[in-house]
Amino acid sequence: MGDSVSAAVSPLTRQAIWNGMLDAARMVRYADAMEQRYAKQRKWVRIVLSLGASAGIAAFLSELPEVVSIVFGLAVGVAVALDFTTDYSGKLAKLMYAKMECSALLSEWEALWLAIETHGCSESESQRLHTRLLERLNQATAPMAADLHTDPGINRESSRDAYHDVSTRFAAG
Repeated sequence: MGDSVSAAVSPLTRQAIWNGMLDAARMVRYADAMEQRYAKQRKWVRIVLSLGASAGIAAFLSELPEVVSIVFGLAVGVAVALDFTTDYSGKLAKLMYAKMECSALLSEWEALWLAIETHGCSESESQRLHTRLLERLNQATAPMAADLHTDPGINRESSRDAYHDVSTRFAAG
């Protein structure tokens, strides 16, 4: 990194851009991990529904004890209530959208970082682009943030992995 490049953008702006890039990388990982979690939960709810419905039909068609029908009926009722109240499809759609948008934003932040590192992008241009990217990041994650509780463990892991990946690829040495 040459002196003219580092002088083109202030350390404060460089740090803000770096942090934005890290946040976008974290959100890609976080949305992906949460999407996998909800997809797995939805799969198990559907398995319970399928088994419960199949067992209910079998109980109806044969001479199984009444308690079996009650147990499978309760299992189906709980699974339907869980599926309805959790809204897996809505959560998965929001997570997929956030992941896709954050991935695109990460690419743009990476390009901005490379521009300030190699092309001497101006302070004002860097700030303008960074502000626009932050606004888009907030728009991309707002639906997810409004509907999902943050999982601190997944958030920590996503942050750690994002920092490691981004710093390995872009940190000035």
